[in-house]
Amino acid sequence: MARSTRANRGAEEGGMSALYTVKEVAARLGVKEDTIHYWRRVGRLGCVTTGPKYIRFTEAQISAFIDENSTGGPRHVRQRR
Repeated sequence: MARSTRANRGAEEGGMSALYTVKEVAARLGVKEDTIHYWRRVGRLGCVTTGPKYIRFTEAQISAFIDENSTGGPRHVRQRR
């Protein structure tokens, strides 16, 4: 999923993990970019800040968020009679 950004190329060459933008994470999770910013602000999704306007996410942060918020598939809800 990682596109070839300068940050990702440098990370791959240096043995560090790739960094993903808000736009990339939003596309991966199927939500709007505003939702990613909200989750980051309230502490639901960790991030790496490299400056006041530069927010990036590691694969580990994205995976941890998915693990913590996955339901394991659709649930069957029994209807009351």
